[in-house]
Amino acid sequence: MAAAMHMRESFVLTSLLVVTACPASPGTTTDPGTTDGPNASTGDPSSGGTSEPTTGTTTDSTDDTTAGTTGDPPALPETCADVLAGDPGAADGEYTLYIGKDADKPWPAYCNDMAGTPAEYLVLVNVEDGRNFSQYTNADPEGADLRTAFTRVRIDPKTLVVDIDDLTFSTSTGEVNHGGPVTTMPYAVAEGCSTEVDGVANIDLVGTPFKVIDPFCTKGANADGGVVFSSNDQVVDLTGGGYCGWTGPATDNGCVDNPQNKSSGFVLELEYIGAQPLVAETCAEIKANDPGASDGEHELHVGKDPSKPWTAYCHDMATEPKEYLPLVNVDADHNFSEYATKGPGTTVLTHFTRVRIDPLTLTVDIDDVTFSESTGMLMHVVVVTSMPYGVAQSCDGPGMANGAANIDLVGTPFKVADSFCTAGSAAAGDAVLGSDEQVVDLTGGGNCGWTGPSKGGNMCVFDPQTKNSGFALELAYIDV
Repeated sequence: MAAAMHMRESFVLTSLLVVTACPASPGTTTDPGTTDGPNASTGDPSSGGTSEPTTGTTTDSTDDTTAGTTGDPPALPETCADVLAGDPGAADGEYTLYIGKDADKPWPAYCNDMAGTPAEYLVLVNVEDGRNFSQYTNADPEGADLRTAFTRVRIDPKTLVVDIDDLTFSTSTGEVNHGGPVTTMPYAVAEGCSTEVDGVANIDLVGTPFKVIDPFCTKGANADGGVVFSSNDQVVDLTGGGYCGWTGPATDNGCVDNPQNKSSGFVLELEYIGAQPLVAETCAEIKANDPGASDGEHELHVGKDPSKPWTAYCHDMATEPKEYLPLVNVDADHNFSEYATKGPGTTVLTHFTRVRIDPLTLTVDIDDVTFSESTGMLMHVVVVTSMPYGVAQSCDGPGMANGAANIDLVGTPFKVADSFCTAGSAAAGDAVLGSDEQVVDLTGGGNCGWTGPSKGGNMCVFDPQTKNSGFALELAYIDV
């Protein structure tokens, strides 16, 4: 440390002697420790690694005096090489780069291989299953589909073109045979060889300041497929197939050829659109955007559609985020389920204030009683102390529908899309829909019997009091 300090003091002394001997011309720096090149970050990814422009002034920590100033502020970094030029010690991590060195066009880049040849990667926000993946669907029904999921993609910071073949930040499962074993797929390619259009892929740039402007095309033997743009062109869903066929980015010369061979390179074109309001579909996306987000109400959007917002209660944000639909009408006569009994035990009555919902399928887990209160207890296969949502049950005798239940979605942007059915021994009951299918009143019973959701119209739930039905009640989004 003493040797380093001595070298620093010697460097400053030499600089002062040079300044004294040769006065600097106007507009130039008088401190060799200050450059007019790109300024970089601290290089510490844990602190965010964001590069920020400085005033062009450096201070010697040994005497706390200004050693010199520049006439112009340093240029903003456009590339990771610019970051490294400004800070030779910069490590791999996230930094703020600027399109065309324009202060109004910042974007968060992951700079990789800073000790070698710096390369820029776009950090993808939505990386859960079903987002930012490519799949080559196996033609062999017994074989595993080849799927590659991406967390970052290589991007040219000057042309904003993505190298779809770069797999540095990806993971793959499965394998297919296409002139040899194929174990990874490029970004933004859906491929299949079963004669069906069964290859799928997804691009999701939500949470980044970019959208997709590249055209796509389908190519191959008996090729077919399609592309659907959504979320202001930040999301693209692809299908492709044939014998063999694929859908992927188009180049100047046409469709990419045999993309599974990783011979396409930089072909997917993006456009800078600046920071966008977060349009999240799940609570996991809320957490990904804000790791400090706590349990509470957050705005989600069905299908990431800005025109389909809804208020979700995000639960377990510190571990595995789950979505709940807050119910507005929660008095004694609304949003309850009942198992009525005249025999041993007491009537079990459960009132709900929130219900667990899958934000992708809009299906309610009727067994989740996290946000409910119950009274009563009886025995039916198991000890019953609470009832699933949307179920009316009793065991008072043939044809006696003494159990009651109510679903009330008024005040939410959802309605009931499911049908209901009555099952059990000598079962009786009914489900009456009202208030634009946002309210359902149920009765159920028999010896023993119940009325409840039909699990998507396929079959009645069975022995619902044992909590074995899961996600069984389907909802639909409505404009409110």
